[in-house]
Amino acid sequence: LWSQKYREVSELSKVLGLEVLCMQEAGRWDKEGVTESIARNNGSRAYVNARHRMATPSNQAGAGEGVVTQMSQTMSSQVVSKAPDRNGKLLATTMLGGNQEGKQRGLALLNVYLPQADPKHNRERDELCGMIQDWVEEMRRKDYMVLVVGDLNCAMHEGDRRSGMVNAGDEYTRPKIEAWRLTNVWEHMREQRIQKGGERTKHLSAHTMHR
Repeated sequence: LWSQKYREVSELSKVLGLEVLCMQEAGRWDKEGVTESIARNNGSRAYVNARHRMATPSNQAGAGEGVVTQMSQTMSSQVVSKAPDRNGKLLATTMLGGNQEGKQRGLALLNVYLPQADPKHNRERDELCGMIQDWVEEMRRKDYMVLVVGDLNCAMHEGDRRSGMVNAGDEYTRPKIEAWRLTNVWEHMREQRIQKGGERTKHLSAHTMHR
C-alpha cells in the first residue's frame, strides 16, 4: 500500500530518530486515509495533501500522493493547525514552539512541491509562488518562525546542479523564491562546510528556506 520511497524514508527516520519528515511524490494511493493509517501503524502521524491519480511517461504508476508531512507522535501533539492547497502542491502546519525571552513562539512549516521548469507550468508556478509569499508574510506578522521545505525544482546557484549551470526555468523561478526573503539553509550549511573543511561540494539535491 505504500511506495518504496515512502517505506525507505520512513524506516530511515526511525533509525536516525527524526521527529519530522517532509516528502513529495511519496506514495501510490490517493484514497483518503491509507497513508495516515500506515504512518499510525508505524508509530507516526502523517498529514497528507494528495493529488489525483494520473499516469505520465515519467510516472507510470500514477502515484497518488502529492506532499506528506510526517511527524513523531510527540511532535504531532504540538500541531495547532494544518492547511493544504487544492492541487496537492502545498501543505502548511503550525506548531507550538519554545520560549524565547519569556515568550512562546510558534513554528510555521510549509511543505512545497513546485512544478518542473517548463513554460507550460509558468502560470501554476506563479500562483504557487504568490501563495507562498502571502503565507510567509502572514506568518511573519503573527511572529512565527518560518520554515519552507520541499522540492522547488529550481537551482538557486550554478553549483546546485550537476551540470554546473542554471537553466531558463531556474532564472524564471529564482526571483520569485528570493522574494520570500528567507535564508537558504542548504547554502548556509554548504558555506560552513567549505570554511571548516575547505571542500566545496558540487551540488545540493534540495533547498530549505527559513528565516
